[in-house]
Amino acid sequence: PRPARSSRTITATDNNGRRLRIETPLELYLEVRMVEGRCHCGKVRIELDTAPEEVKICNCSICRRTGAIWAYDSPTRIRVIETVPTDTYIWGDRDLTMHRCSDCGCMTHWRATDPAYDRMGVNARLLAVEVLAAANVIYFDGEHGHADVLSRSHAKSGPVSQI
Repeated sequence: PRPARSSRTITATDNNGRRLRIETPLELYLEVRMVEGRCHCGKVRIELDTAPEEVKICNCSICRRTGAIWAYDSPTRIRVIETVPTDTYIWGDRDLTMHRCSDCGCMTHWRATDPAYDRMGVNARLLAVEVLAAANVIYFDGEHGHADVLSRSHAKSGPVSQI
């Protein structure tokens, strides 16, 4: 496995159109950077106020079948921009509404059916590879009672995109 980087390079354009490369500590990069994800066809975009520090891989029946890796935050810090309506699916205890792009089929996010629940899930596989690779991975046993079973940093287990 490759060692974790302690900094990231941000590319920006100044007022004269020149490209700038700015090296910044990883903590600051993840803290202030708004991140965007999109489905395969790009018709559903998701914006998060900050990059996720951790993501969860769940083994429940739906997550195992879709291959989603979840990043969580308050719905007030996430924006979903749909140019096509998403298809929704509710099952089991009916606590979550799963959303997928109606064109390309990518699982994009879930929302709680109870609007008072201040948590939302975003499929982190839709984010840039470097954002996903910087997150700590938590393996979540959703099949057997929703207990965290193992936490591993990507630096110890390899890039999360290969899991």
